[in-house]
Amino acid sequence: MERSGSAKPANWISAVLGRPFEPRPRRSPDDIPAARAFWDLSHLIVDLPELARFEERVVLREREGVALAAEIYVPKGEGPFPTLLYLHGGSWCLWGPAHLRRQAMLMAAAGFATINLDYGLAPELPYPWAVQDTVFACRWATELSDVSAFGTN
Repeated sequence: MERSGSAKPANWISAVLGRPFEPRPRRSPDDIPAARAFWDLSHLIVDLPELARFEERVVLREREGVALAAEIYVPKGEGPFPTLLYLHGGSWCLWGPAHLRRQAMLMAAAGFATINLDYGLAPELPYPWAVQDTVFACRWATELSDVSAFGTN
């Protein structure tokens, strides 16, 4: 099957990477550093939409010497805006906000104040660390922060 004059990628990962790839499951935490090196998504950080504001590293809290931070994107226009907490994906062990910045910024361009969370990654911060970071970020977005500073409601 042809799409726009080129062959259809074998799987979604090949489509995202822009090159053929046959996924193999990670069998041990020792496989994670190589997976992090392999999954370079920098080719996706292009054509970023214009926004009213982009805050690159907002620290939401510190726990056991580890900062929980986020990128925050505010859309153009008159607020208040609905707020979206964006979780970048990566099996709780890969990536960070910068890897999928464009996708999160597109949400902001669509009218959502977007919090792109940099949750703790395993194996350095084992389960349930990332889940706890996510729960905290939800609470921060609704209760603990001065959300008016980001033009959100």
